[in-house]
Amino acid sequence: MPEGNASLQVLRQESKGPVTVERLSTMSGWRYDQILTSEAFGVPDRNDETEKVLEKIKKLCMKDRLNAKQQSQLEELMEMLEKISPLGAEAQRRKMVQEEIQDIRKDLGL
Repeated sequence: MPEGNASLQVLRQESKGPVTVERLSTMSGWRYDQILTSEAFGVPDRNDETEKVLEKIKKLCMKDRLNAKQQSQLEELMEMLEKISPLGAEAQRRKMVQEEIQDIRKDLGL
């Protein structure tokens, strides 16, 4: 099927109620582990520990500049995130790269 013509939908039925249809975002190009831990299967990808680590990473990333201690802390947090949630670490890295690209584009006036 040509790209763009497919969609993924989840059918849900609570007890004997009506069936609801939920259209999911495209998963084109995703790896199997990303699909299996996605919203399509209702698997939460984060636990409390992961959320705490992500919050600390977020706080550090919101700073304009990091000193050596903060940079070291960020690296430690990313390593911890990799151990407890490889998918969460990948998503966080992707987000950080996207934010860096946006900052560069802003600096260049694009």
